[in-house]
Amino acid sequence: MTLVNLDETDSISSSILAKKRKIWNCWNYDKDEYVKEESSDQDTDEESDSDNGNKENVEYNDTASRLGELGQFVVSEECIRCDLKMYKPTNISSKSPNPNNIEQLIFRLLSKIASTYNLNENLKQQFFNDQYTLVAKLFSYDAYSSSEDTLEVAERIKKKLVSQKKTNLALTFQELETKFIKLKILKNHTAILEFFLAYYSEQNKYDSVSNKNSLALNSRLFDAPKINDQVQNNVIEGSTSSQKIYNLFKNDSTADLIRDNQRLKPTLILNETYILRELIYALQGVDGKIFQKDPKDMQTMILKVEMEKPVRMMVMRYLESGWFYGRLRRFLATYNNNPSAGLVLQAFCAYISTELKEYHRLLAVLESQLGDKDEGTECSNITLRRLSVWLEQPLERLKFLNIICDAVKDKKGGILLSTIFTYSKYGDANKAALVKSGLAKCAIPIRDMIIEWICDGQIRDIHEEFFVAFNNSIPNERLWHDKYNLRISQIPSFLSEDQAKKILIIGKSINFLRVICNEQKQIKAVTNIPSIESMLEQKTDTQFQDLIDQAYIDTSSYLIEILLKKYKLLDHFNSLRKYLLLGQGDFIRHLMDLMESELNKKAQELMFPNLQRLLDKAVTETNAQFEPSYIISRLDVRLLPPSPNDMGWDVFSLDYTMDGPLKTVFNSTIIQRYLRIFNFLWRVKRMEYITCSLWSSYKSDAEKLRKMPEIYEIIHQSNIIRSEMIRLVQNLNFYIMFEVLEVSWKNLCEQLDNSKDMDDVISANEQFLNTIITQLLLDENSKEIAKELRTIFDLIVKMSDLSEQFHKIALSEYEARKEFKEKCTDDMDEDQKTALDNMERKRYHGEVKPKIRNAKHQLQLLKNSFSEMVKNLLEALKNHPNESLRFLSFRFNFNEYYY
Repeated sequence: MTLVNLDETDSISSSILAKKRKIWNCWNYDKDEYVKEESSDQDTDEESDSDNGNKENVEYNDTASRLGELGQFVVSEECIRCDLKMYKPTNISSKSPNPNNIEQLIFRLLSKIASTYNLNENLKQQFFNDQYTLVAKLFSYDAYSSSEDTLEVAERIKKKLVSQKKTNLALTFQELETKFIKLKILKNHTAILEFFLAYYSEQNKYDSVSNKNSLALNSRLFDAPKINDQVQNNVIEGSTSSQKIYNLFKNDSTADLIRDNQRLKPTLILNETYILRELIYALQGVDGKIFQKDPKDMQTMILKVEMEKPVRMMVMRYLESGWFYGRLRRFLATYNNNPSAGLVLQAFCAYISTELKEYHRLLAVLESQLGDKDEGTECSNITLRRLSVWLEQPLERLKFLNIICDAVKDKKGGILLSTIFTYSKYGDANKAALVKSGLAKCAIPIRDMIIEWICDGQIRDIHEEFFVAFNNSIPNERLWHDKYNLRISQIPSFLSEDQAKKILIIGKSINFLRVICNEQKQIKAVTNIPSIESMLEQKTDTQFQDLIDQAYIDTSSYLIEILLKKYKLLDHFNSLRKYLLLGQGDFIRHLMDLMESELNKKAQELMFPNLQRLLDKAVTETNAQFEPSYIISRLDVRLLPPSPNDMGWDVFSLDYTMDGPLKTVFNSTIIQRYLRIFNFLWRVKRMEYITCSLWSSYKSDAEKLRKMPEIYEIIHQSNIIRSEMIRLVQNLNFYIMFEVLEVSWKNLCEQLDNSKDMDDVISANEQFLNTIITQLLLDENSKEIAKELRTIFDLIVKMSDLSEQFHKIALSEYEARKEFKEKCTDDMDEDQKTALDNMERKRYHGEVKPKIRNAKHQLQLLKNSFSEMVKNLLEALKNHPNESLRFLSFRFNFNEYYY
C-alpha cells in the first residue's frame, strides 16, 4: 500500500469524496426549461507552522454546473428496466479557472501517487489510464458510507496490512493515523480512510520493482479513455463540467455519442464483487445500496445506479429470483401458523420453508465463495456469469413453487392435495420430483386421519379437511345413514371414490359396533402403517390398497356376522314377508274372517283394543303361533289417519316394530314403504275375499232363487259380472304373489348372501322394495294406472253392496211367495183366492217389480263401467315401460274378451 502525505492530499480527497457523494442526486426537470443547480464546496485547509505557530486558512471554492439527472428503475417479475436519462443543461457560463475542480483533483491525486514509482513517460501514460479506470470504478458506487467510526476503518486497514505481512507499513500507518485524527480542519476522516482502503484493495501491482513495468489491472470492465496531452488548463477550466470530462478523457466513441445524442451518458463502472455482495441481499429481498425496494409497492426491487447493459441484463435475471423469493415469504406470512389455514396447508407451508432454507444455504455458499472483505480473503471465484449457473435451477424451482402457491391459495384439505397432485404429472422430471416431494409431506395429515379413522373410528378434523364428514347433532339411531358422510369435493385425486367409500364404511362399521351394537371388541390392530408413497403411487405400490381392503373385509364381515347371529336379521326379513307382504296365507284369511264385522264399520267407529284382541286370536288360531316370541312380540295393529267416508278396511294395517341395530336396516322410511305395500295387497286380498263371498252366498240359495225366473235372470247377470271381477282379481293376485313377490324375494336372498357390508344389506332391501313398488303400480310413473285400478276396486265393492241388497230382495220375495202359497188352501172359496191373488199381484207390481227393474238397471250400468275401466287399464298397461306390467295386460285379456 502506497502511503501519501495526508497534509498534501486531504483537500484532494475531501473534494473528491464530496463530489462523489453528490453524483447521484436527482435534479428536477421541467418540461419547458432545465433547472440548473450550482453547488459550492468550501474546504478550509489548516496548516501548522512549526516556527511561529500561525495558522493559515485556505478556502477552495468549487462551482461547477452539473448534469441534471433523472434516475428511474423498475423491477418486475419478468424484467427489470433501468433507465437513466441525463439532460444537457443550457446557458452554461464560463467560470474562472479553479484548481480544485473534480478533474484537476483527480489529476493531482494520480500525479502524487505516480511520483512514488519513478516511472518513465510511457509507463506514466499507461499508469494514468489504468489508475483512472480504478478511481472511476471506486467512485461509481457508494462503497464507503457504511461505517461512521474512524477507528473502526483504521483497524481494518491495519488488519489488512498485518494479514499481508507488511508490519512496517502497519506501524507507519499507525503513526500517521494519530496525526490524521488530530487534523480537525478535515470533516470526512472516515470517508477518506475508506477511500484509501478501497483503493488499496483494488490495486496492488505497483508495490514492487518487479511489476512496475506491467501495469495492467486484474479485471478491467472497460478501456479507460486516454489522457490528451495537448489539453491546456484554459481549455479545461473554460468548459462546462461535461465538456471538461470530454476534453480531458477524449475518445472517439464518446465524441460520437455526444454528437449523435446531443447529451452525455457516461458509463459508470461498478466493482463486480461489490455487485455480487449486493445481489446476495437483493436475492433475499433485503435493501442494499444498489438494490432497494420500490417505495410504491415494497415488493419489487429497483436499481439505484446505472450499469452497463450486459451487466444490467444479467442482474435483471437474477433479481427475478429475489422477487419470487419475496412472494413465497409473503405466502408463508399469510398462511403459516394460521389456525384457520388447516393442517394440509400448514404442511405445505412447512415444505415451502424447507425449500427456502435450501435457497438460503445456496446463498450462504455463494457468500462464502466471495470471501471476507474485512479479513482480506476476498476472492473472485464467483462472477456474474458464473452466478447464472448457480441460480438457474433455484430460479426455476422458485418460479414453479410460486405457480403452485397461486393455485393452492385459500384451499385446504383434499382439494389442496388434488391441486398439488395435478402438478406432479408435469412433463419436466425435475419439477415433477419437486412437487412429489412436497406432496408427500402435505399428504401426511390426511394419511394420519385415514389411519385413525379405520383403526379407531375417530375423526379429528376441526378444519374440515378430511373427506369423511361428521355431524355430532345427528342422533345415534341415524348413525349409519346421516352421521357420517363423504365430502366428495375433498376426496384427493390420488384416491378413487371407491376407496373413499370403503374408508367411510370401515369407520362407520367400527362406530356402529361400538355405539349401536355395544360391541367393544377391537377387530384387528394395524401393525404396519403404509408409507406416503404407497398412497400416492398406488400403481407401483399396493401397500395402502391392501391395508384398506383388509380393514374393510374384517370390519364389514364382523358387523354382518353380529347382525345375522345376534340380532336374527334374516328371521325379521322373513317375518316381514309373511305378515306385511301377506305371505302367511292362513293367518291373513283367518284375520279377515275375524275382523270382517269390525272393519265393515266406519273408520271413526273402530276400537283399537278390539282389533288388537282379534289379532292375538288370529295368531293363536293359525300357524303363526309357532313363531318365536321375538317375532310375534313385534307384530301389532296400526290405524292410518282416516278420511271422510272411509271404512275400517281403508284404515286398518298391520305393523312390525324394530329397535336397536335392526332399526338401521328397517328405519321408519323403510317400514312406511312396507306398510304402503301392505295396504295395496290388503285391498287386493279384500277384493278376492268379496268376490268369493258373493259366489258362496249365491251358491247356498241357488235352489230357492231358481223358482223365481225374473229374479234369477238378474242373479245370472250378476254372476256374469262377478265372474269377470273374480278372474281379474285372481290374475292380479297371481301376478303379485308369483311374479312380483316371489321373484323379488329370491333376488333379495341372493343379494343378502353376497352382501359385504351394511350398505349392501340396506341397498338390497331398498332395491327389493323399489322393485315391488314399481311392479305394483305404486311409483310415480304409474299414478294414472293405479287410479284406474282403484276405480275398478271401487266398482267391485259397489257390486258387492248391490248384490247383497238384491240378494235380500230376492230372499224377501221368496219368503213372500212362500207365505202366499201357504195362505192359499183348498178350503178357500174362489172369491177369497181371487182377492188374495189380487193383493199379491198388487204387492209384487207395487214393491218388488220396481226394485227388480232398478237392480237390473244398476247392474247394467256397473257392467258397462267395469268393462270400460278394464279396457282403460289394459290400454295403459300395454304402454307401460315395465315389461312385467306389459305382460300383465295379456294375462287380463288372454281371450281377447274386451277388445
